[in-house]
Amino acid sequence: MKKSLFLVCLGLVLVINSRAQPRWYFVHQTGISPPPDTVQIVSFPELSSGGSNLLWDFSQLDTLDIRIISTTQAVGNQTDLIEGPNTFHFIAHTQGNYFFGWENNRKIVNLLEPCNKLPYPLVAGRRDSTTYHATGLYTRSGITSMIDGSYVLEVDGQGDIILPDGRLLCNATRIKTIDSYVETSFNTTTVTIEKYLWYVPYYSFPVFVTVETAYTYSEGGSDMLQTAYYVTNTMPFPVVHSITRDTTICLGQTVQLSAVGEGDFFWREANTANPFVPFKDTLLQPATTTAYILMAEGQQCNAESAYDTVTINVEIAPTLLLEHHDVFHCARTHLYLNATSNVPVQWFERNDYGELTFIEGNLVYPEKTTVYIAQAGNSCLTLTDSVTVSIIPVETPEITIIASGKDVIFDIENYAANLFYYNLDFGDSSPSDYRSISLHHYAASGSYTAVLTLTGKQTGCEASFEYSIVIDENDNNSIILYPNPADYVLNVIVPSGITFYRIIDISGTSIYNETTRPGNETAIQINITNLPQGQYILQLHTLNGPLTWVFIKS
Repeated sequence: MKKSLFLVCLGLVLVINSRAQPRWYFVHQTGISPPPDTVQIVSFPELSSGGSNLLWDFSQLDTLDIRIISTTQAVGNQTDLIEGPNTFHFIAHTQGNYFFGWENNRKIVNLLEPCNKLPYPLVAGRRDSTTYHATGLYTRSGITSMIDGSYVLEVDGQGDIILPDGRLLCNATRIKTIDSYVETSFNTTTVTIEKYLWYVPYYSFPVFVTVETAYTYSEGGSDMLQTAYYVTNTMPFPVVHSITRDTTICLGQTVQLSAVGEGDFFWREANTANPFVPFKDTLLQPATTTAYILMAEGQQCNAESAYDTVTINVEIAPTLLLEHHDVFHCARTHLYLNATSNVPVQWFERNDYGELTFIEGNLVYPEKTTVYIAQAGNSCLTLTDSVTVSIIPVETPEITIIASGKDVIFDIENYAANLFYYNLDFGDSSPSDYRSISLHHYAASGSYTAVLTLTGKQTGCEASFEYSIVIDENDNNSIILYPNPADYVLNVIVPSGITFYRIIDISGTSIYNETTRPGNETAIQINITNLPQGQYILQLHTLNGPLTWVFIKS
């Protein structure tokens, strides 16, 4: 039994203009979307060989009573071409149009990798070939197939074309493609599609197409289908409308000439003998008031060029350049707001309600995050810019100090560890500590001043806080296990020297023990980071005998 015929794509690719630019990108740049095409089926013509300066006359072809509306729509970075019940998927790049599948209510075809069906630029004599692989799914029956094919494209003709409705179009390019593939499922079908496609400048799709499709079936037999069609839409003539209207700019500013329309765009200065130049470089910086003429040049038969004029008035412009836009700064310390301008700069402070307060000079002492506004202007233009000065407040840290004899625990609340570096000076000329929990031994009794310094990691701002420490070597009867619960370190202070300790879990299994303590330490720190959460028993041997506590690992 013969397999269902492969549906013919009526205008799968985009057109290029005479400068080898795809129509899709020209439309995107100028902001004009192509209208839907009306595809009219006609009788199949005789085909001549290729060449240059040709005239293809299809005015005598019979018109058939079949019309198809062809539309495009953007879907993310891809384009869908919708013709009747068929939807064709492709992605338009500067290198060409990459086809990757099509579908209707009967069949879905997906290429394993996109195939470039219209490589750019399409210059006379160009020939490209590629291979592709795809999968097919017949949606009603659920039958799947494998498709292996090759694709050849050749630019074989240049000239003018007369459409079946009598319209003469100039500067047409003819492209010949041969798409051959084998579709394998329960049976094998060999398909060869030969197309001739005529394009004209500035039109999205081919204006005339012929398609011959040959089918050969593994179970015997073959078919040949022929069709020809053209688009009935009127071909565009050159038109240009400036987006850049008459305007005033300041000296030193640039102006971008922008326009929409059809055709090749050119421009030149008015009232000069300068020639028109291509529209690709229109970012200008006029020194005086200047008028510019924009031109759209067409390539259809007897099409006159279109023009528009833009006048740019130039006045002297102020400049304003801030040293910084975002500043991290220490609270209550002086800050100079610096800006460079060719006119005087005024500074304002903006409050939370958006109100501005004038600042005499540029010296400020911000105590909180503040926005400062710089303003430089003259009759031409007023420029404003802003500086945000962010203050990271250094709040007074909460610190717990626990002393027993000459051993002291310092526990700094870890609220700002991500913002500040710690530096704890114990006040006895010993090295400082940077941790949030410190266990320190003072060598002698007396009064000490411990200083905690917080340094901002982002700002470098510092703030110091003092704490009085009184050491009485006779006050050594306290037993301290801190903190409890603990998460990473356990501080232990006892009245007499420690000779041995171990940690056991509640089942009595020894977790960690150490027997080499010299007996001259009355305070130790135990790292319990790797202990699982739970309840444990700490057993110590001291010079005064054994001690036991229960603690919780949080």
